[in-house]
Amino acid sequence: MIRNSFAIVVALIVLVFPLSASAQLFTAERESPRSHMFEIKFGMYTPNIDSESGLDGKPYKTIFGDDGMFLTKFEYDYQLWKGFGSIALGVEFGFGEVSGNGLEVDTNEESSDTTVFTMIPMSLVFVYHFDIMATRWDIPIVPFFKAGIDYNIWWITDGVGDDSTYEETDPETNKTSKFEGLGDTWGWHVAGGVKLLLDTFAPRMARTFDSDSGVNNSYLFAEVVHAVIDDFGSDKSFKLGDTTVLFGIAFEF
Repeated sequence: MIRNSFAIVVALIVLVFPLSASAQLFTAERESPRSHMFEIKFGMYTPNIDSESGLDGKPYKTIFGDDGMFLTKFEYDYQLWKGFGSIALGVEFGFGEVSGNGLEVDTNEESSDTTVFTMIPMSLVFVYHFDIMATRWDIPIVPFFKAGIDYNIWWITDGVGDDSTYEETDPETNKTSKFEGLGDTWGWHVAGGVKLLLDTFAPRMARTFDSDSGVNNSYLFAEVVHAVIDDFGSDKSFKLGDTTVLFGIAFEF
């Protein structure tokens, strides 16, 4: 999937590169000040819960199959420095959900009841944009790199919408404990990708958009994210990380 996504991005670069040579987009007369970036992005995300050590089987695959959750994210960045590229600090908020069939307590067989796993990821993000090609040479390609600290809130509901519960027996003491299917997990992530400057295709529209709303630049982008969400290596936490590709649109203002 990741290879195919990068192939699409490379094809777009090859197609639009000839157009950029004649597009003089970055003139002082039209540009408003830029110090903010807002992104909306989407992708499929599969928490790697089944990779936890000591599991009996694969609970995520058993309940949700091969389905990942459809993840929507919003990111706001403030640019702290502009020189050879730009450095920004940002915050990110998202929502993802996947549904499947629960298991019968006595037989451990598939139930007719629906269970839903919901995750709300939040991040503090450090961002670097290598926008020299766009700002100096009118090449509408902006590579970027990110790293961040993550905090995920999650919960699992049963067929009637209540928080699900499960029991776990300690083999040493033979004591059974009951747990609710909700919690929060910390972690980290790194990401990288490429933004495509849309102003190249409609410079006059871009100037109007900037003049009317203060949006300096608009981008389409692809982002590869590697997230490790396991309370920094704790063996008592859900492993909610994944390596995935997100696609989105960004506005710089």
